[in-house]
Amino acid sequence: MLYHYTKLNALTSILNTQQFRLTKITDFDDCDEFFYTLSLLCKELEIDFADCNKLVSEIEKINNLIFVGCFCSDGDSPHHWKEYGKFNIEFSKRVLMRMVHYQQRSYGWISAHSNYISCEYCSKSHRTKIKGAIRQWKNGNGYSIPVDALSHLATFFKKSEFCPEQETRLVLYLKNGAPIKKMKVDSTEKEFWLLPFRTNDRDQPIKSITIGPNCQPEDVASLRVFLLENNLGDVAIKYSKIPKEEFAKFLSADQHISCQNCELSLLAPHE
Repeated sequence: MLYHYTKLNALTSILNTQQFRLTKITDFDDCDEFFYTLSLLCKELEIDFADCNKLVSEIEKINNLIFVGCFCSDGDSPHHWKEYGKFNIEFSKRVLMRMVHYQQRSYGWISAHSNYISCEYCSKSHRTKIKGAIRQWKNGNGYSIPVDALSHLATFFKKSEFCPEQETRLVLYLKNGAPIKKMKVDSTEKEFWLLPFRTNDRDQPIKSITIGPNCQPEDVASLRVFLLENNLGDVAIKYSKIPKEEFAKFLSADQHISCQNCELSLLAPHE
């Protein structure tokens, strides 16, 4: 199973529309998600700030068609409750991918390369992969950097300080002509892709909703009213097993987490 932590308004939107929104890799709320990978490349090639900005401009001009949905495998994580919302949606990993395959077969908008990717938090492994990519991109006396390949690395490269998230991403590679949506976020226009909850057998990917330890009674009441008004009364509701007192201590404690152990554990498969 996969879990998507979110706020009440986003939760009701997902349930009401029966669609899940995936964000363009370069349009994440935290823009550092993508440019962290770009910074590794610039550092390895010893590209100065001005040339790095030129590369950024080049990337922004290209019609990048990689879209990402974010999940984790922990359905009751204090870190995620703190950072991402008061609710989480439990998705069937198998049925969610069946939705993707249905879109592939029915409309041809999604590439067959689309799949789940587990994020990698080991900076040493990131540098190793960047060096390997640069060797492949070398062209005569210079480098021909394929933006799509760079974007692919950015889908699973994350800074080591985010290792407590242990994020799994659903990564869709769309084709030209796919009906991509746009929305205004503050003063910026961002692109996203809507994945409908529709398959041949109409299996429902949402298995349950968990209410977090930080949820207020009025939020729970609002959710129950929404479910009943939208004929979703059969959606299973669960409650976090984290005691409120324990969660309050978690919130008040210094939550700086050293990722040294995480890096060591992640290094093992790559040695």
